[in-house]
Amino acid sequence: MTMKKCLTMCCNNFRYGLPLYLSLLASFPAAAVQISVPANDDIVVDVLPAYAENSKHGDAATIAAKVNRYLDIASSTGDERYGGYAAAALQVWSTSVSVPTEIRLARARLWQHQHRFDAAIGELKAILQQRPDQHTARLMLAYIQLARGELAEAALQSQKIVLATADPAAMMCLLLARNRAGQLRETTTELEKRMHAVLRDTQALYTRDLWLTL
Repeated sequence: MTMKKCLTMCCNNFRYGLPLYLSLLASFPAAAVQISVPANDDIVVDVLPAYAENSKHGDAATIAAKVNRYLDIASSTGDERYGGYAAAALQVWSTSVSVPTEIRLARARLWQHQHRFDAAIGELKAILQQRPDQHTARLMLAYIQLARGELAEAALQSQKIVLATADPAAMMCLLLARNRAGQLRETTTELEKRMHAVLRDTQALYTRDLWLTL
């Protein structure tokens, strides 16, 4: 299967599979709500997840990793207590004048999770103004712009990453943005050429390193 076919199938699966799944889900009748009343106060109704260790201890990388872990759990389970844990973990940096990049990225992701898109975009653009090579910030910005329907901006940001690193997540963002703008055919051709260039460069580096070890 060619690269073009793979990219096209991937985009089509996202475009058509999700609406079909949502329409099927909506067609099922809602289940009757079952109300359970404990017979006495000794019955355990639910066990709450334990709150993690104090977030004020640890360096910036440790706190950022903790925030991202909480947000992963909140997104996958729908338990917004973990979103609160993430916000609490960042409080230690709320009054700091100089904030490390990893904390700013974690803060932008928290705001994205809270649908505070303007605040997240402002933070990410500020990071990129200081560090244009910060691909994580650029990718987050591209996906927020994609979600807001800012297709040209999302395509521009993701294309910058693709040209620099050939990041698969950036390629997917570029495909989705261009597909929604009716430019899928041109984009698959463009990405196919980019992937061939990356493979060619990788093979050249491998050949060079092989000769150096002989």
